Amino acid sequence: MTGPPAGTVSLRAGRSMEGDGNMIRYPASVTLCEVGLRDGLQNEKQLLTTQDKLELLRGLIAAGFPVIEVGSFMHPRAVP
Repeated sequence: MTGPPAGTVSLRAGRSMEGDGNMIRYPASVTLCEVGLRDGLQNEKQLLTTQDKLELLRGLIAAGFPVIEVGSFMHPRAVP
C-alpha cells in the first residue's frame, strides 16, 4: 500500500501539510480523460479492426471512465 510522499501528512480531501508545516492545496477531485483510442493506438504496429476498437471502448465505458476521447481529425499531410 502506498501513501502520501515522505514528509507529507494527509489532512483531508483537497489539502495536505508538508513536514515543514507549509500547506499545499490539492484539488478535491480529479477527472480522468482516457485517450488510448485516440492517441495510444497510433504507436501500435498492428492495426485494430473497428470491432476490436468498439470492444475496447465498451470496456472503458464499463470501467467507469467519465471522459473518453475516441478520435480526432487531421489534415492528411500531418499524418506520418
